[in-house]
Amino acid sequence: MRSKAMAKGKKRKSVGSDSRLADITFDASGSVLADWMEIQALISSDGGVSAAELTTTLKISGCADSAVEITDTEEAASDRAFDELTRRKDLYSDEAYPFELSGEYLEPKDWALNSVYLFLRLLGDDQRLQTMDADAVRKARKLFETLAEKALAAYLGGRTNGVASFVFGFPRRERLPKAFKKALNNLCASMGEGQSCRVDAPLAAKAKDDGLDVVAWREFSDKRRSKVIVFGQCATGNNWEGKLSDMPAASAWCTTWLSNSPFVDPVRSFFVPVVIDEGLWEYASRRAGILFDRVRIAVLAKSKDLSAKELRGIRNFNKMAVARIRKEGVPA
Repeated sequence: MRSKAMAKGKKRKSVGSDSRLADITFDASGSVLADWMEIQALISSDGGVSAAELTTTLKISGCADSAVEITDTEEAASDRAFDELTRRKDLYSDEAYPFELSGEYLEPKDWALNSVYLFLRLLGDDQRLQTMDADAVRKARKLFETLAEKALAAYLGGRTNGVASFVFGFPRRERLPKAFKKALNNLCASMGEGQSCRVDAPLAAKAKDDGLDVVAWREFSDKRRSKVIVFGQCATGNNWEGKLSDMPAASAWCTTWLSNSPFVDPVRSFFVPVVIDEGLWEYASRRAGILFDRVRIAVLAKSKDLSAKELRGIRNFNKMAVARIRKEGVPA
């Protein structure tokens, strides 16, 4: 059933400056169009956005006539957008996806500004981040590492099943020493693997993390060596594809830095706040390991597993980013 807020008929006026189409076109992918609609739903003065608003905005973008007829081209773009929105609704749990899709109308849920999903959506817009406070963006990227750690731990079974995890990325967190050697010694002691940083490790005095941002492992009750260990790398910029191979193979990383490599090579993983296109999925997986994109992180990193400080950080960043979009009047 269509929402009462939906546009009627094939003609509709422009939805205003906050809905101008900056750089998406008729042939944009469903993912790009769905991302656009989610942001429009958040900033709309009507409290949501309809299929008719998308098709009309596509039609009049760069056109002076606000009463042009909607064609099959725009309708096809709208279909792609709503197919993708429907897919997202089905993929995410109700508590993970912060939008309500009713027919051809999309609106944010009351708790949208608190959601991990929205945080990832906004953090994945590198161009937008360049216009925001640099310190706030830096903190958001560190918070993304925390979400990656939580998602990885949940994927392996959670703390109740013997899973432990670390954020190892530089700048280091409070729980780890700043110096690479000391931080790595701390990690080895916690994992019960690796023994320590090699005394003769090349460039250890200058190393930061060598691409290792998060680590998680699943312990046995006997605490002996030989266990599942996962190394993770995080990337938040639009150039994430160029970072797929930034972290060395896990065996090479361990041989380079550890005095006694784990008996079983760690598994590599890669974390990004965007939705990775299916056409890139195999390519990215074969280069970076197990993929955790916006879909997987939002489902696995649950609010109940986050601290009050982390939840405040998510809400504050979301509010700031949405306020910036409203102020600029250009969709993300």
